[in-house]
Amino acid sequence: LTLAAADRAPITYPVHLGRQARWVAPDPVPLPPTLAPDEAYVPPGWFLFGGDAAATDPLPRHRIWLAGFVVKRRPVTNAEYAAFLRDRLATDGEAAARALLPANGLGPAGEATRWTLDDAVHAPAVEPADWPVVGIDWHAATAYAAWLATHTGLPWRLPHECEWEKAARGVDGRCFPWGDHVDPSWACMFDSRPGNASRSPVGAFAADESPYGVRDTAGNVREWCRNAYRRAGPVDEAGHLLPDDDPGAGFRVAKGGAWSSTRQACRAAGRFGARPGDRFNSLGLRVARPWPGDGQSSP
Repeated sequence: LTLAAADRAPITYPVHLGRQARWVAPDPVPLPPTLAPDEAYVPPGWFLFGGDAAATDPLPRHRIWLAGFVVKRRPVTNAEYAAFLRDRLATDGEAAARALLPANGLGPAGEATRWTLDDAVHAPAVEPADWPVVGIDWHAATAYAAWLATHTGLPWRLPHECEWEKAARGVDGRCFPWGDHVDPSWACMFDSRPGNASRSPVGAFAADESPYGVRDTAGNVREWCRNAYRRAGPVDEAGHLLPDDDPGAGFRVAKGGAWSSTRQACRAAGRFGARPGDRFNSLGLRVARPWPGDGQSSP
């Protein structure tokens, strides 16, 4: 459904109804007054989480209610991350900025970087500005979101894995943003193109778009989520969200497919655990923020 009203941004509202079921909430559906071109609004409501046995680290299916939230349509780019680093360099000094430089290796932080830092910040010449940034750990991703919140006056943060999954697949439990079948040309994955696999400009694969207009969740780069990784998942048997009260958790959740992923690893219900200090050349970030107008609690 497409919902619109005077002085409100039009939104897409996917609906999933089983046999003899009926839709009862939310009523009314809150509509945001405005959205930036790079923002997507995910309205409050139920969605099907998990339930894809072919996904990486699959979880049982749960029907979960989420409050409305806003998410960036695309992952954070090299250009956007460089702006963050330049500001940190100017306000906090070289040591603070250097600690946030992306690495180009795998695993723990502290590996070499192709980014340069002198009187300014420079992304690698071989990496276009509109490629998604990679090689940042969970702490750097969280710092970027906090910086963006400060500079915009909006409560940007990393998404919870349930928010990420709803933004990526809608409400009906589909396997990919576009449906249940996959062709490697539809998203930036390992066998998408001839030659060596690599990242692509954000939004370059038009088919990799969710019902809400969110791009690059099946491919390009995997993305950090804010919540701790639990092997049994973020919900209890009744489908209630568990409190995320473990800031010292050994692992954090990462979601999504990447340029180096197999088709199986690009399924929307897949989940991955990574140490907060890990940096991978396939792992970046996207930011989200709660929408205050629906009166419901967020994860």
